[in-house]
Parts: sequence; structure tokens; C-alpha cells
Amino acid sequence: MSILQRIIKVVARRKGLEEAYDFFDASNAVGQPSEVTIPKDLVPMAGRMLTRALFSQMVFEPNLDWVLPFWMEKQFKPGSNSFIPRMGRFQMNLTHRNWTGVGPLGGTCEGVVDPRGLVTPWLEGWSLDYWVAQGDRLTFPSRTEGVTQFLEDNLPFVHTVVPAGELTMESLVFGWENGGQHLLVVRVSLKNLSGDSRPARFFFSIRPYNPEGAFLIRELEYRHRLWSVNGSPACLLLEEPGRVSCSDLRAGDVSLQLDRLSDRREITCKAGMATGLAEYTLELEAGHTASFNCLLTLEPDRSEDRSVSSAKSYDFTRVKPQVKKQWLERVNSGMRIGLPDQRLQDSFDAQKTHLNTVDDGDSITPGPLTYHHYWFRDSAYMVTALNIAGYHEQAAQKLENYPSRQRPDGFFLSQDGEWDSAGQAIWTITEHYRFTEDRDLLEAMYSSIAKGAKWIEPKRKTTSDNPDAPHAGLLPPGFSAEHLGPNDYFYWDDFWCLAGLREAAFAADVLGRAGDRDLFMGMFDSFKRDIDRSLEKVQTRIGRPILPASPYRRMDAGAIGSVVALYPLRLVAPDDPRLVNTVEFIRERCFYKDGFFQAMTHAGINCYLTAHIAQCHLLARDRRAWELVRAMLDLASGTCCWPEAVHPTTGGGCMGDGHHTWAAADWLTLVRNLLLMENGDGLVITPILPRAWIAPGAEVTVQDAPTHFGPISYSIRTEGEYVVLNVDPRFRREPKTIEWCLPFEAETAEVDGWPRTVYARSIPFSAAARSIRVRK
Repeated sequence: MSILQRIIKVVARRKGLEEAYDFFDASNAVGQPSEVTIPKDLVPMAGRMLTRALFSQMVFEPNLDWVLPFWMEKQFKPGSNSFIPRMGRFQMNLTHRNWTGVGPLGGTCEGVVDPRGLVTPWLEGWSLDYWVAQGDRLTFPSRTEGVTQFLEDNLPFVHTVVPAGELTMESLVFGWENGGQHLLVVRVSLKNLSGDSRPARFFFSIRPYNPEGAFLIRELEYRHRLWSVNGSPACLLLEEPGRVSCSDLRAGDVSLQLDRLSDRREITCKAGMATGLAEYTLELEAGHTASFNCLLTLEPDRSEDRSVSSAKSYDFTRVKPQVKKQWLERVNSGMRIGLPDQRLQDSFDAQKTHLNTVDDGDSITPGPLTYHHYWFRDSAYMVTALNIAGYHEQAAQKLENYPSRQRPDGFFLSQDGEWDSAGQAIWTITEHYRFTEDRDLLEAMYSSIAKGAKWIEPKRKTTSDNPDAPHAGLLPPGFSAEHLGPNDYFYWDDFWCLAGLREAAFAADVLGRAGDRDLFMGMFDSFKRDIDRSLEKVQTRIGRPILPASPYRRMDAGAIGSVVALYPLRLVAPDDPRLVNTVEFIRERCFYKDGFFQAMTHAGINCYLTAHIAQCHLLARDRRAWELVRAMLDLASGTCCWPEAVHPTTGGGCMGDGHHTWAAADWLTLVRNLLLMENGDGLVITPILPRAWIAPGAEVTVQDAPTHFGPISYSIRTEGEYVVLNVDPRFRREPKTIEWCLPFEAETAEVDGWPRTVYARSIPFSAAARSIRVRK
């Protein structure tokens, strides 16, 4: 028993909580004893979430007449399929964790827009809502059905359209950098759809909550068109309102006072539930539109009021085109594609945008809200996606920061107890080299690579006391990726670190360090033998070759972590029986509506893990991958976002960040691999090409796609009886093989005009070929 456990036991006994302690003590035996029981770095995050959830339930249950955020309106309503009974004292968003990150290009803070247009500019902070009144008819977006949301040109310009009787409200939110200050621009337009003039009242409202729960607004002040929240400039109104009002918890929400607004312009609320409102009265002519504008600060800053000066340089007709041009220049660089499937096309373009939105310079985060933190695990996928998209300089900027996150003993630290990070950091660095052949960066990072690789060997040797144990030679128990379940000897950790040793040997070989190469390959071979020996014991126990989450687990949803052996690490072949049996088990037992249902922690349809199974199908040339692609497209929001996990009934997010950019990275990589992918020393074009993509009039184009061999562009179109592939490679080194896969068996082909007999569904050709014609 640890010292901490002894202290907890003594305190529990003194407070009469012996039985509660028994449950705590038993929880430590559910998994394997580990050096780190819980990730201490997550304790502050969990503390904020739980206390916010406790406060949210306490404060909102007696105040259900308030205008609440969309997710609360759903979860509190007994007739909604999102309703959640509340026996405990916690109210958190478990049914509609959906939002879209927005921010200026190159910024380090993002705001979020929820599915009803609620804007939260500060991390876990206050929100801005907007309402309209037409006589006695009030339209609150969070209570309105038929709301639609979309990105403008797949850029981070979030439009939310709210029907309001004879009117329609449409908000537009995007980020703007102005003289070093990062802001959100909010523009709400009211359009009169009727044939008559309509009187209306429009409102901006400051709200003490966000898509996750309550936010404490203890001080609220309005002065000179500027709202300040808790002493910090927050919202600058560009048009002077007719009336302004503030309210506190005792007086009730300002929404309850619309017909008797006081002119109170500042308020203090000890309960932290201050609300504010600005009212505009208008007469809207038939067919006309009126717009209302404000600027929101992206983080609290009491040092100086720079918001007012922003108004002097703000002109919507100038700012929006300027910002849009910046984003178009970014997303139109790197890899571009043209597909006959518009949804797939839009999803790819949007993920390029989303990855750039959460790019914070030296780091990249897997979400703009809940997950605005750093992990090597998420970065492995996200930095690699940046390289796949052609953003090599941005990827390099993240990698250059890796040594500062490494301990002197070589451990790459996201959180202590996550043993996968060493392999992930090394693999991400060498993947960058494969895409760029940036030898200078590899040389600069080599010391970190070598230290990380040398950390792996002694760490896994700590489990070798009993050589006959199934875990002998594996990494010690840890919590690793939380979706794997209770602490255990996870094969996920082992496969990542095994790949890290292989990649360290690769880096040493590139740099001419033969001694290190042999050292790391020796470590790799020894580690692989221990993993294979452990899996042989698993095969004996379970009765077939397979990859559970750990050597002590039965097959369950946690086995999803073990498919990393194929995607992305390529440590096993696609037809390895252990991998094949694992994928089939997951498809048969852990899928719901063609999506992977994670039963542990995430407890929902998990989008990025579904993409991992799709990648396994893709590498095996299994066309079932398309079933998963279509299912995930159906689960995407109108802004082409996925939450970390989707509620199987509501279709809304139920866990994690509502805009999960690890999912964005996996999706971008999946679409790219559907178009072209490396296969060892070879390159495969359209590994499971759909027939619809070679229909008359259809065309597929890929431009400037980075590969391990250098960039390539190509097009596929139908010309009469023929399907034609034209390729334009700019290889640094030629792949040993290139093949073009077709959805039918071809008998003959022409390669640069020379006939060839094939009788196959794939056409091999050399790197010198430029045009391949196949009769349909």
C-alpha cells in the first residue's frame, strides 16, 4: 500500500467512509498495478469538469425558465431523446458535445461555435447569444428546430441559419488578427422574407455558460459599446444599441425581462450568474436585411483595453475578404484534390482548414476546447497529417519543440505513465523525414531520437523478473490511451515503442551511424521476440491468433488499440492472422451502424478509431472500407467536424472535445490513402477505386500530393471506352513499384502507347510512365 493510499484510508475511517474506501481500493485491482495510477496532469482538467458539472446542476435546475444552451435545452427536456435523468448532482453535456473551432490563422487561441450559433470566445469561458422578438414571438436559437450550419467554402467562416417566422437570422463567425490582437468577428443578419415591412427587436446577450457547462460571470459592465466580463474587455458592439441591461441570479435571466428592461449597465453577482443584454429596435422592409456586428476578444486580458481601438480599423467589407484571402492561400497550397463525390471532397478540404485552425505554432492541439492541451499521441497523427497535406514547415515547427518536452532520461513527456509517447515522438520525426528528406532537421533531432530509443529498452526490462509471465519484456502497466480501459500491459504501448526502435535504427542509418543502427535493431529484434512470445501465450489462452488489448484481457473493445500494429505502423502484414482475426472480431462485436462503438471511457461511436479499421481494410484492399467512410460522413456535422465520440441515439457528441482534430487528422489521412498510399518501397494509386468515379463525365484529380518518394500529381478520367490515368511525378527517388488499382479486371492496357496484357485488377507501371489507358 502506498503512502497516499494509507493517508486516504486513515481519512476515510475518521470520516465514516470505510465502505467508500473499499470501492476505491478495489478499483486499483481492476487493472494491473502501475507506477502511475491516474494521469496527474489530467487532475486539474477533471476537477474543473466535475465542479462545473456540479455547479451547473445546482444553478440551472431551479432556473429552467432561463434561456439555456442547446445541449441543456435538450438534456433537461423530458420529451427529448437527449433527456438524461439526474440522480446525482452533476450536469454535463453528454448528448450534444458538438462545436466548431474558429480563430485567426496563426493564432494560439480558438473560440467555438455550438450547433445553434452560441459563440464561446474564451477557453471554457462565457458565451455570446443572439435572439429576435417579433411582437410576442421570441426566437431563441437554442430552442429552435430546423437550424442549419455550414462552413463558407470549407474555410473557418461558420454560418448558422435560424428560422424565425417571417424572418431568418444568419450569424457568421470568423477569426481576425488585428495589429497583434486576436479577435472573433460576429455578424448577425436579419432578413425579412415576407412581402410586408416587419417591426422587430434584436438582442445580443452575454451568457454565463458554454457548451460544457456554467462559467462564472461575477462582474459584468457595459461602457462605450464595450462589455467587460470579470474585469476584462470581452465584447465590443460595433453599433450602438437602443437599450442595455444587466441582471444577476436573484433577479433572473435578462431573457425574462425583455419587456421591462432596466438601464442597469453594470452588476456584481456572487453566484457568478450575471447576464447582459443589448437591444436594437428596427423596422425591416420587405426583402431587406439588417446586420449587427461585434468583436470578441479571444482571451481575458486586463492589462489594457485594446478592443476599442479595433473599432477604428474595422470594416466588414474590407476585413472579411482580407481574412478569406489569407485562408484561401493556406488551404490552396499543399495537396489538393478533385473528386466526383462532393461530400468526400468537402470533408477533405474542411479538415485542411480545421488542422490549420488548431495549429498553435510550436504545438498542435486535438481540440479547441476540452482538448486544448498537448499530447505526443494525438500529435503523431496530427503532425503526420500536416505532412500529408503538404504543410512541411508547420510540421517541422512542432518537431523542433520535441526536445524541450523530453526528460533527461530520454522519456518524451506528455503525462507520466503514458509509455507510448517515446515511440510516437520518434516515429513522427522519421515520418517527417520520409516526406521531406530534411536531413538537417533529422540530424538536429537525432540526439533526442537516440535518447528516446535508449529509454525504451530499460523501461521494458523492468517487467522481465519472471521470464515465463505473459508480460515478460513488455512495457509496464500504464493508462496510456484512455480508450483502452483500466491500467494494463497494453500492446498499444509495445507496438508504438517497437516502431520507435525501428525508426531510430532508420534515422541512424540515414545519418551514417552504423553502430547506433545495429544497437537499435538489436533492441528491436529482442523486443519483437518478447512481444511475439507474449502473443503466443495469448493464442494458447484464447484459442486462436489474435491481438487483445493486453496479454491478460479477453477480447473486448480495447483491442482497437492493437490494430496500430498495421495502421499506421506497418509492423505486421495486412493478412497476418492475428491482425485479420482482431479486425473481424471488432467488426462483428464492437460496431454499431457501421461505426466502431467504444464501450470503454469514450462510450460512443468513435470516429477516428473507425477510421483506423477503415485503414486496415484499405491496406488489405478490402472494399468494406467504403461502408465505414460513408457511415462517418453521415455522422459529420454541417461544418464537417466530428466529436471524439457520437451518442448512438442523438447523433450528437457524447465524450471529449466536440471538435476533435485528431479525428480531422485521421480523416484527412484516410481520404489521401484512398487516393494513393505507400506500400513499402512501392506506391499504390486508388487502392479501392469506386466504379462511380470512372463513370462518363467523372474525374479524379490529385495535385502536389507528398509521398515518401516525392510529390505526385495525377488525373483519372473516362475517354469513350477507356479509363485514362495521367501521372506527373516529381520523385526524389523512384519507388520500386507503382500500381494503379481498378474496380474491374482489365485484359489489356496501354502504357505510354505500348500495349500490355494484364488480366488483373491492378496495372503495374514504372516511374517513367506518364499515361495509362485501360479499356472498361
